[in-house]
Amino acid sequence: MIGRSWRFAVGVRGWSVALVSWGVAWAAARGVLPFGLPDDTLLLAPAAAGLALAAGAAVAAMEHDLRGARFGWRQALLPLSVVGLVVAAVPTLALGETGRWGLPRGDFETVVPFADPQDDGSYRVLWIAAPEFVPGDGRHLVGNMAWGATLDGLPTLGDLGPGPDDGAAPLVEEMVMGALEGDTMRLGRQLGGLGIRYIVLLERLGPAPFSAPDDAVPLPDLVTDTLAAQLDLRRLEGVNSAMIVYANTEWTSVRAAAPPDFDAGRESVADLARDPISGTAGVMAGRGDSLEGLVPDGAVVYLAQTHDTDWRLDVEGERTAQRRALGWGTAFLPDSGGEGDLRYATPLDHRFALLVQLAALATLLGVALRRTVGMAR
Repeated sequence: MIGRSWRFAVGVRGWSVALVSWGVAWAAARGVLPFGLPDDTLLLAPAAAGLALAAGAAVAAMEHDLRGARFGWRQALLPLSVVGLVVAAVPTLALGETGRWGLPRGDFETVVPFADPQDDGSYRVLWIAAPEFVPGDGRHLVGNMAWGATLDGLPTLGDLGPGPDDGAAPLVEEMVMGALEGDTMRLGRQLGGLGIRYIVLLERLGPAPFSAPDDAVPLPDLVTDTLAAQLDLRRLEGVNSAMIVYANTEWTSVRAAAPPDFDAGRESVADLARDPISGTAGVMAGRGDSLEGLVPDGAVVYLAQTHDTDWRLDVEGERTAQRRALGWGTAFLPDSGGEGDLRYATPLDHRFALLVQLAALATLLGVALRRTVGMAR
């Protein structure tokens, strides 16, 4: 309203981006879009960028255009804008009073009954809740529920990013949906082949008493009743009221020593519902792509991870053969037992692609700096 020339154009563009982003986010939150979005809050980033662009144009307009205009309503907009900015900041300042910005005063670290992975081996946790409660970038399950998975208990910073679309994710959805449709009463056996030891149903963002019951998103009866009816899932009693935790009595460690024929006659993890894995023991517990541990003599090592030939197991310095197991994981076949070293070797083409991206970014920055220096001269 004040700016002219390029300041007016930049202001219009900034407000257009902000308003469109807010509108799409509002529509997505109410489910009126014909397509889905991975996260509605992603649209707030371009909205903030557009708002910042418009604010910058407004400052430039006040400096260049307001002084040259005749005294009138345009001059009155300046104090009104300042007052509006202060009023809009009041809710933000209220949230920052305690320094928690609306987050609960406590988390689930002290209330979840997860086992130490060093005792029985690494495992996964399956989380089912509303999308805003699921760790990381949750995937849609049923109704307004989503799911996510973490390794060895509570989520870490590495679990907060989006997961891959391939691998075990479709298998988890297929198995859970099969149980919800009444196809199996042995969901634990199937999920156990993926290394899932616990299933957590969340209704709140934080545990009681740090989260109010009014903020809960109730779980569908279909989900709670189905899991309660599974024969190989044991509900853990005495857990915080904000969550329901099931222990899988038929789980297999993410990295397990197993008999050589542990997967004989089982072409996929779905076959475990009728013929479960037995006689396994967790080995090489921990996180990361380089692990060490003792491999028992006469055993194979089952890796409950998407099959990838870039995984390598050396036992006493000798590289072991490998094969696909249960249709998706990997079985390493050492000739004898001993100290094992399991590591993932990043493919050379992937490293080369990263170097090309860095070189391209450096080139663009160099060109931009040269243009900036040239314009300054």
